[in-house]
Amino acid sequence: MKTLHLLRHAKSAWDQPGLSDRDRGLNKRGLRDAPRMGAALALRIPGCELSRTPVICSPARRAQLTLAGLCSSWPELAVMSHETQEQLYCFDYGDLLYWLSAEFGAKSESPPQLFLIGHNPAFTDLINVLAPTHSLDNLPTAGYAYPVLTAMASQDADLVYNMTRAMVELFPQYDGKAPGIGGWSKDKQNFQWVAPYHDGAIRYYKEIGIWTDAAQAHNDNLVKRQQALKAAWQQLKDANPDNWTEAWDKTRREALEAGGFEVVF
Repeated sequence: MKTLHLLRHAKSAWDQPGLSDRDRGLNKRGLRDAPRMGAALALRIPGCELSRTPVICSPARRAQLTLAGLCSSWPELAVMSHETQEQLYCFDYGDLLYWLSAEFGAKSESPPQLFLIGHNPAFTDLINVLAPTHSLDNLPTAGYAYPVLTAMASQDADLVYNMTRAMVELFPQYDGKAPGIGGWSKDKQNFQWVAPYHDGAIRYYKEIGIWTDAAQAHNDNLVKRQQALKAAWQQLKDANPDNWTEAWDKTRREALEAGGFEVVF
């Protein structure tokens, strides 16, 4: 079995309309997100699991800057071999799959893993072809195809509690079965994440003594942030402006600033 690590380039800049697509760099958000993703993946994927894994990047400047940002906060990635391949500057998953099959498919000498940095829609479509039972609408900028358990706030707390408990207590049985699976270790959970934890998960983490007051304060703030955004969205729906994109950007920013929350982008 071969393993693909797919990471889409970070948010690109459009402030210089005269530049070719290849030459576009990263905007402020992209320059921020690439190092953040590097730091997050450094916690999830031990360097030993990526040893002798080729890191192959699109020649587009936004992809090259994304790799540099990842390496700035992921030392293990920084010392690995990096390649630039013209074939990764593509947007059709068929072209990408053909290249992968021809270069790395069934060859006995080909590496067991590849870490690719490239573009949509090719990456999103390829993920959906390779993992058809888990449909992905869009791999976001600086997005990495990595398993995360997500539950809606309305999900039964006992179900979430038991699922969290199973993932933690059964970890020794599945640890090492796939690259990056070590990220499920309870020691590598990030309680300062960008989405709030469900009450059921929090209950279990409190039971085993790893949920702190700081984690609770951060989580409470994330919930309040989501509530502010929900109210702002309803306000905009009621107003029904002609230009939703511009109106939402303005309304969202104003709501976050009024609540004292980080705007981010």
